[in-house]
Formats: sequence, C-alpha cells, structure tokens
Amino acid sequence: MDAENRHMDSVVAAEPLQPLAKAVFGLEQLYTVLNGFALTSAVDPIAREWLDPERPFPTAHVLLLAGLLATLIPFTHGAWQHLKVTHLEPTQPRNTSGVFLVDYLLLMIEGLLFIFLAFAVPVTSRFLQLTMLLFAVDVLFVVGTYASLRKRGFVRELVAVARWGLLNVLFFGVIGPLWWFRDEPWAPWVLMMALVIRTCIDYGWNWDYYFPPRLNEGPRPVVLP
Repeated sequence: MDAENRHMDSVVAAEPLQPLAKAVFGLEQLYTVLNGFALTSAVDPIAREWLDPERPFPTAHVLLLAGLLATLIPFTHGAWQHLKVTHLEPTQPRNTSGVFLVDYLLLMIEGLLFIFLAFAVPVTSRFLQLTMLLFAVDVLFVVGTYASLRKRGFVRELVAVARWGLLNVLFFGVIGPLWWFRDEPWAPWVLMMALVIRTCIDYGWNWDYYFPPRLNEGPRPVVLP
C-alpha cells in the first residue's frame, strides 16, 4: 500500500510539470541547435583555409576556435543542468512563468552571441570584444539564477552558482587588460589559454553540479514528453 501511495504521489507531482517540461526541453533543443550552428560556422572557413595549399596554416584562427569550443562546452552543459534544476526539480516550490521567460531570453541572447563569436574567429579584437559581452550577459544570468535558487533553498546549487559568478568576475580581470594588446601576435594564444583554463577550473570546481550524484534518490517524478 505504501508503495502504491508513493507511486500515486509521483504521478500527481508529474502532471503539473508536463507543459513546463515540454517548454524546457524545447528550449534545451533550441539552445543546442544555436550552439551547434555556431560551431559549424566557425569550423567551415578554417577548414577551407587549411585545405588551400596556397595559404599559410591559420594558427590564430585555430587558437580562437579552440577557445570557442572550450566555452561552448560548459555553457551548453551548464544551461541543460540549470534548466533541469531550476524548473523541473519537483521537491521545491516551482518558479513562475516569468522566471522561465527570463531564462529563455538570456539563453537566446547567449546562443546568438555564440554565432557572432563564430563569425568573429578570424578577427581577434572582435572575438575578444564579443567574448567579454558574452560573459557580461552570463553575469546577469548568475544574478538571476542565484536569487531564484536561494528563494527555493537549493544549497548545493547555490554554492555552484556563486562559484560560477566568481569565476566569471576573475575571468574578466584576466582578459580585460588583453584589450590593449589585442593586435599583438600572441593575443590569440593568451585568450585561448584563458578560456581553456577557465573551463577546466569550472568543471573541477563545480563537478557535482554538472554531474549531480542522484543514484540514491529513486525515480524522478518527471514524465518526459
């Protein structure tokens, strides 16, 4: 009887999530498509340039492509986890539709910025400028997410989001001075290494947020569409 009651509670809890779950999964897919298009747009001209025997190897372009990829990975992964924790977590009070709309808007802006970043790979100064804009938008994302999770009492996620914000601020401090040296031949190397190191620190610092240990929590009462 207890098992049956728990099953019924899960079903009841899942029903209100159906429309929101579909919207969240739709946003995940749209954001992933935008980021995939950005990666394709960055790779295509570099591949064409590399295959042209009359042109030198595009070292600076490849370096910035590596920086773009190193940024795409945690942004995409983090967005998936953020949407799941913030909107589909059944054990805490749910967010309003307004919170989801803000997430939708910010993720679309970030997805479009990744596309612009992809087309800016051949120009270091423009790539640096758009990178700083991307992380400025992400800071807004951090503030909104922290306020939402704090209200709902997510302790582990709050720690991860606070680290996320601190890492973005530190990253600004590293790449900000690079603007005055953006035309130097070593600028793409510094920017690429900064982006790669930031991603490594992000995953090392927030591993439990990206890969939460949920093996002992039992089945989740969210029915996929």
